Amino acid sequence: MRFRTCLLPLLAWLATSALSHAQIEIEKATWGLGKKDVRDVREIVRAYVRHNRLSFRVTPESMGGDLNPRKRDLLTIKYRVDGRRYEDEVEEGDTFTFQGLSGVAASRPYLGFIPQLAPSAAPVRIVNQTPATMLIYALDRYGRWLWQDELQSGRVFTDTAAVGQQWRITNRANETVESFTVRSSGSTITLGQPTGPTRVRFDNSDRQLLFVYKLDRWRNWEWVARLDPGASLNVNGISGENWIVIDQAGRTVRQFAVGPSTCHQRF
Repeated sequence: MRFRTCLLPLLAWLATSALSHAQIEIEKATWGLGKKDVRDVREIVRAYVRHNRLSFRVTPESMGGDLNPRKRDLLTIKYRVDGRRYEDEVEEGDTFTFQGLSGVAASRPYLGFIPQLAPSAAPVRIVNQTPATMLIYALDRYGRWLWQDELQSGRVFTDTAAVGQQWRITNRANETVESFTVRSSGSTITLGQPTGPTRVRFDNSDRQLLFVYKLDRWRNWEWVARLDPGASLNVNGISGENWIVIDQAGRTVRQFAVGPSTCHQRF
């Protein structure tokens, strides 16, 4: 009995070692739908291979963002295992596992790099500086717009809401004046005061390749850009928006929230 107890971990280690030494080459990996709404995710899949994650769930989080909200995106992948070519298509929510691996099954399903998400609730503040009375609505879990309050001119509305929840402000004619998604750092909306985007600048003085993502309204990490060593990047952000920068191994290099003024990130 003692011999069997010792032997089982040894066999598992040998099988895992054999899997990790399989020559896996990623030729193509795209995420999305059709030909236009797709993204190259070869580097993400290669990161899984480097970490011996040979089976993982295909989700917006594991693929770096939701390109087509409310639709099921598709992972299309072409690869070689020890010289033999394979092709596969996996729908969002299903599990992808590399074929052609001998020994025990590939490692347990893994979600990949998932940066720690924001709190589940955050404050909402709406300031009405217009001369008109506004009506405030929030979208519930069933897709229905629920009335929250009537906001008269010069008044302030405050509440706490779920992060990612969609809100809408209308006039008495039911015309949308403003719509927004609750953010982890809180959402402040001022009606009657013009607002503009915040300029976000990245300078990569590091020697490694970096990838930039931002948290979208559905709380999925949306891919923004690839940041080569020595490169700079200028993009528009929104005050309070959450951004993250990762390396090729999927490790978090920097995570931050965009401020109201110019945001400069150096690496």
